[in-house]
Amino acid sequence: MKKIIIFPFITIIFSGCAYYQPIGISSTSVGSQYERPSGIAEGVSRRWLIFPCYNACPIGEDSLKSAIDNALEGQVGDTLANVYAERRIIAFPHIYLPLIVRSDVIVTGTLVKYNTKEFPPDNAEYLYSNSPAKIWEGLLSLEREDQLRRIKTLSEDSRTKLADYANYMEFSIKDGSREEILFLTILNRKPKKPTKAPVSPSSWDEIECNMYYCMTLLSAETQARKITQLQKSAEYSDQAKLRNIAKAAKKRIRTCSNGTIFVAPEIKLESGERSFLEYLCKIGELNK
Repeated sequence: MKKIIIFPFITIIFSGCAYYQPIGISSTSVGSQYERPSGIAEGVSRRWLIFPCYNACPIGEDSLKSAIDNALEGQVGDTLANVYAERRIIAFPHIYLPLIVRSDVIVTGTLVKYNTKEFPPDNAEYLYSNSPAKIWEGLLSLEREDQLRRIKTLSEDSRTKLADYANYMEFSIKDGSREEILFLTILNRKPKKPTKAPVSPSSWDEIECNMYYCMTLLSAETQARKITQLQKSAEYSDQAKLRNIAKAAKKRIRTCSNGTIFVAPEIKLESGERSFLEYLCKIGELNK
């Protein structure tokens, strides 16, 4: 009976003890004409404390700087951004009376490489443009794997506008063209009705355009006609299209009051976008 009681007690004493403590989080946007993300990295710095001297005779260093240096070692990156750091302490045999203590600082973050002659931005200025048309044109010359990689570096807002633009271009895409490949990359499907010849600008108003960005490219009269059609329609699909347009529009403004929209300073509206937003505000679609 004594052996049965003593065994779990000894196991608990000599099993060690560990706990984690978050020590820092930083967040910033990465990707401009000066730098770009190049991967994800994790680094560790470690310090050992041994009885009886503990902090008087430590082995190693558990600093944040050492952990970041370890993360950058052998990686393609000049610095680390969006860093999450935590401290892990392992004590043996017990946290209160340890013979050995190991203290780790663990960091995880985004590798950032500054653009230089040796590491140029690959002529990717279009990635920093607010225009989905420019992004579309810039991606056309790339292979599909590179298109996917570049699209992942875009902000969520830019990816949404690029998807809207792809839907808008759907009926002007030739079968087997590079546009079809890019369309497949962005929306993960082929164009529904590719045509043999591009659609001329004069016929854009006749295209089935029911996405937010696509609507901003139409004339004011066509915008009003299409929105009115969606409002009057009893079809669930049409009501869903109207909700999606309003949802996308609300993301572009701060508030809508008495037919007037207020836009955050950091939001850059495309040509024709403001008039469409003001129209949606006046008819009450942005206050639902």
